[in-house]
Amino acid sequence: MSLQSLDNLLVKDLVPTDIPSDIRSSWQRSLKAGVKPTLKRTPSILLEKEIDHITFSSLLYHMFNNTKMKMEKYLDKDKHSLTLADDQGRIIGNYVQGKLADQLKEIHFYPGGNWKEELVGTNAIGTALASGKEVIIRGTHHFCEGWQAFSCAGVPIKHPILNKIAGVLDLTTWREDFPDQSLTLTGAIVQSIEAEWRSYILQTHQQILKAYSEYERDISEDIVFAIDWSGVLVAENKSFIFGENSAKIDFERTASFCKERAFYKNYEGEITVGAADKEIGKIIPVRNHFESIGFIVHLVNKNKRNQKQEKVVRKSPAFLPLIGESESWLQMIEKAQKVAVNNTSVLLTGESGTGKELLARAIHNASNRSGGPFIAINCATLTHDLSSSELFGYSAGAFTGALKSGKNGAFEEADGGTLFLDEVSEMSLSMQAMFLRVLQEREVVRIGEHRPRPIDVRIIAATNRNLFSWTKEGNFREDLYYRLNVVNLMLPSLKERKADILQLAAYFLENLSKKNKGQARDFCLAQKTKQVLTEYHWPGNVRELKNVMEYVYTFTNESLILPEHLPENVFTVKQKVKDENHTQEEHQRHNLLNDEEANQILNALKSQRYNMSKAARQLGISRSTLYRKLKRYKIEI
Repeated sequence: MSLQSLDNLLVKDLVPTDIPSDIRSSWQRSLKAGVKPTLKRTPSILLEKEIDHITFSSLLYHMFNNTKMKMEKYLDKDKHSLTLADDQGRIIGNYVQGKLADQLKEIHFYPGGNWKEELVGTNAIGTALASGKEVIIRGTHHFCEGWQAFSCAGVPIKHPILNKIAGVLDLTTWREDFPDQSLTLTGAIVQSIEAEWRSYILQTHQQILKAYSEYERDISEDIVFAIDWSGVLVAENKSFIFGENSAKIDFERTASFCKERAFYKNYEGEITVGAADKEIGKIIPVRNHFESIGFIVHLVNKNKRNQKQEKVVRKSPAFLPLIGESESWLQMIEKAQKVAVNNTSVLLTGESGTGKELLARAIHNASNRSGGPFIAINCATLTHDLSSSELFGYSAGAFTGALKSGKNGAFEEADGGTLFLDEVSEMSLSMQAMFLRVLQEREVVRIGEHRPRPIDVRIIAATNRNLFSWTKEGNFREDLYYRLNVVNLMLPSLKERKADILQLAAYFLENLSKKNKGQARDFCLAQKTKQVLTEYHWPGNVRELKNVMEYVYTFTNESLILPEHLPENVFTVKQKVKDENHTQEEHQRHNLLNDEEANQILNALKSQRYNMSKAARQLGISRSTLYRKLKRYKIEI
């Protein structure tokens, strides 16, 4: 730029007339923005961690990386710089080396540099963004002197679905090396990036649709929808279509919120769905292996949410770990909360694995003894001699192998607190007599001593037997039975708590993820998996369900849990029941398959070895249409 031209710009704000009209318009915008034509480098540069944050979540960056390797034979990295900027003008990727790379780095034309037109004047990146068009900026057509040694071409990259500018691809060289076909070459690379991006979106949309179809879509009055990584709506339920609040949802803003809160794991709580709109609900990330590709968003109806909160409030803090909302479970908890506040002996009955010790701890924690110890003893593991020393303790030298200092028994250890006797029905009759005396006298005598020691202990006993029948058969002392059975709390089996199964499953998976921080993951139960879990008979009750979820956590890498991810004994039982009880449905399905279109679909799938993409191409339909037809004809793959 001549001194006269520079003076005209700096003093008189006069833009040269001998430059193309689009360049002149850019110079005028640059002047208006206050850009200094003497600028030597961009004043705005991001920190490395900021660049990493942007590139990590940028699909455009990944498409650029995939494409640039294909361009090696067309580009000389020593003479050509291929640069990617996002929609804010920030450089997030480049492809250059040697002296050209060094020169460009001096002006901050490398990842982290911001090349918005309002910051650095006319340049291919900033001007392409400002005009929305492809541009060529040759040497002195740059507004600032600092980059007039270079020539560049810039082509906007558009989102394949949203059709909005997502970034700019820039080809920069020294002025003398600038190729005549620079814009054609850059445009071809952009087309390649957009094509690969479009293909990626179509593939991920199929995966998101599949995950969404496995989710409980038509929950009454709740809005449920699925979006991809960029905020494109992929699927929605009826409540979304007809809901009044649906119009307020900003999908791009919602996607940004999902990336922040639910990238690695499920999120439950307040969700930002618009500039000033928030809803309560949950977000389930959809993954392709370990890569998040989209999100299922479930917004809970306010009336339903309030009803659920009222149920939770009924539990005192000590009873909150007792997960479940089924009627039989809540009735039992309500009774237990009333019992907890006094010192009454409690007998807990129910099948193995129903949570008797957990309930005993809740009663203890809700009582006025919560500051005292909670001691648990499994009576089934004690022999006569061992149970005497374990329950009553012993003095120094009471028997061979005894500790020189003696030892407190369980009664003394539990003094001021609660003694929980699990499987109390397995206690021997001789031990029952000794135990009864302690309950009557409220004092214990250690083995090897004669001096009684006073104790203050609350007894909570548990058994999976019918203790009344066991007593009538002569296996348990009747007087002890009535001492223990002041209040009887019967824990319902898990098959009587079908409404709680899915809540418990989610709770166990979440706890496993929290405990294994290095492998924190989140899971979503497929609809068919939910059906398997709720229809299984659960002979091991809650304990068995917990074990099943540990199995799933250990052996499943996918975020969506399918029936085949469950242990074989659980999955095969469901299959057996299905085979026995659904013959009529199978007959109907057979009739449907006689339909000409259904047979065509089956033949295409078989001929393409069940490759969905190839089968869809053979049929001349899209993959999403093929999935819908499979569902309509009840064809299971």
